[in-house]
Amino acid sequence: MPAVAYATGNGSSTAFTMPWTVSNPLLFLSFQDGACVPPTAYTISGTTITYTSAPPNNAQICWRNLS
Repeated sequence: MPAVAYATGNGSSTAFTMPWTVSNPLLFLSFQDGACVPPTAYTISGTTITYTSAPPNNAQICWRNLS
């Protein structure tokens, strides 16, 4: 079942906890302020997504799990 979750960047944190585990990374999308973030800019382990650089302060982060 598709799921959507949100977070807000603070300019320093790179790791965020999502409310679910991503079972298929090919069916997962991450957005920051409406722009799609390429999969090379983050890693996923369990419920944690870690970005290679911290999302800007007050950036709206959106995750879409399509599996």
